[in-house]
Amino acid sequence: IWALMGILFWKGYHQNNKKYLFIVGALYGLGIYAYDSLGFFALFIFVFMLLTTKLNFLKDKRIWYVILAAIIAIIPLATYHYIEFNNYFGESSNLLYEIYPRFGRFVISDFTPNEESTLDWQRPKGEVISEVFSYFTQMPYLMKWPFFIALLIGLTLLGNLILGFDLILKGKGGNLKKDLYMILWALSLMIPMGLVVGTTGFMFEPRLIFPAMPALFVIAGIGFMKLYNLISKYNKQLAIVTVVILLVLGVQMQLSFANNLINAKKDSFFQHNLGGTWLKEHTKVGDVIVGCGLSVNLVYYSEREFKSFGHNVTTADDLVEKYKPKYFVMDAFDPACTLDYPSMYREKFIPVQVYFLDPGKTMPVMIIYEVRY
Repeated sequence: IWALMGILFWKGYHQNNKKYLFIVGALYGLGIYAYDSLGFFALFIFVFMLLTTKLNFLKDKRIWYVILAAIIAIIPLATYHYIEFNNYFGESSNLLYEIYPRFGRFVISDFTPNEESTLDWQRPKGEVISEVFSYFTQMPYLMKWPFFIALLIGLTLLGNLILGFDLILKGKGGNLKKDLYMILWALSLMIPMGLVVGTTGFMFEPRLIFPAMPALFVIAGIGFMKLYNLISKYNKQLAIVTVVILLVLGVQMQLSFANNLINAKKDSFFQHNLGGTWLKEHTKVGDVIVGCGLSVNLVYYSEREFKSFGHNVTTADDLVEKYKPKYFVMDAFDPACTLDYPSMYREKFIPVQVYFLDPGKTMPVMIIYEVRY
């Protein structure tokens, strides 16, 4: 969806095509309800327009077409949420958190060490900085060296951007704007997601920047073209052979990488499968499960509603009191969980199922408790 919005916005804005712009707005309005990272598309467009038009874009009807379409698309979903759940976005009172839930992991209180903070303030600052830039440092691993080399060659366009940046600020430099658009497309995901990983303890996941990959491969494509043009000055046949070999090697390495990764990860989170299935068999339709963990997996396998409290112990007390769940789940896969919460009420939470990370059963990673009232 992100890639489609990126393409259509460029076409709609530069061709002054209302249809494309309305589609972008509608996709955005619907998309932030479907998957939260689409929220960063607004950041991407805002920075691009600010650099290329300063604040003049606020007077541009084309931008307001996008905003209007987004509002129209949001209204029915927000109305449904309000009727069904008595709120417009979710159960949180924090609108920013609801639009992008991972912001809930580094709320304002987390930036100063305190008892409620989800951040590990004892970690070396170098480790935090390394994780913030993890999506940059891991790019050779994700793209593989043929495409990564092409990406580096393509990034020479940054030189043109720097030299011609004054033209961009003056609203000129059409080709430079295209280059800037591609660069910002990638950065608007790689930087925010890196901040999430580095400051919240959230695990590094390549999937979080999948929407940035089309832009990165376009830049790599520019790199292949530059390489071809350079070599073809001396030998056209050699230029063709070189580019073809790099492309074939890159595709082969990506396919092999994908196959190995799928085989290695196919049993990931199998504990959720076992635990979720057990919960499904031991609860009735309509029952609510309370706990802390990767709720998407647990909801999928248990087919039950799951209420998560994260690191907020008070919220956990409120959820247990409100829903009176038969079972309570603690899942160590979620770094935000307060894992010692059940130990605070040993007589109330009785372990009935334990799932381990290792075959030797020495590392419990998910525990299902029976709740006694």
